[in-house]
Amino acid sequence: MTEIREVLGERTALTSDDLDKLVYTEQIIKEVLRMYDVIGFMTLSKESPVGGVTLSGYYIPAGTIMTTYGAAMSRMPEYYDNPDTFNPSRFSPENQRSCIARHFAMMEMKMTLARLYQSFQIALPPNYVLQVDDTYTTRPAGDIPCTLSPWKNDAEL
Repeated sequence: MTEIREVLGERTALTSDDLDKLVYTEQIIKEVLRMYDVIGFMTLSKESPVGGVTLSGYYIPAGTIMTTYGAAMSRMPEYYDNPDTFNPSRFSPENQRSCIARHFAMMEMKMTLARLYQSFQIALPPNYVLQVDDTYTTRPAGDIPCTLSPWKNDAEL
């Protein structure tokens, strides 16, 4: 990750200014979260209004408890061009999207990812396909067979 090396160099302590400069790293995190939504199903505890409501042409009777499947919404071509393609640029500063508690969570993820990639080269086996278990929260269905190797020199970046 060239961006991490450019921002941090050999320093191991990150500052808030450093985190602000990890723009592409943030785009990668957002794209991973889009493709693998942390909370697959979300039940809306509010019941539909008295008398019911019509959403997108579907009538929902009063008293109905509604559930959404965020993982499916994140893969809909109505919202994302080529939704099954990993494309961090869809979260470039020109394409703003938002979520609750994003600032704190993003700070934590950027710090973790920056320190990890600063220290190690990470490789997955060729043709590895991630299997997902989204029963309650999205997580890998099994182990992720990756190799961590210390960086030897800047030419490897």
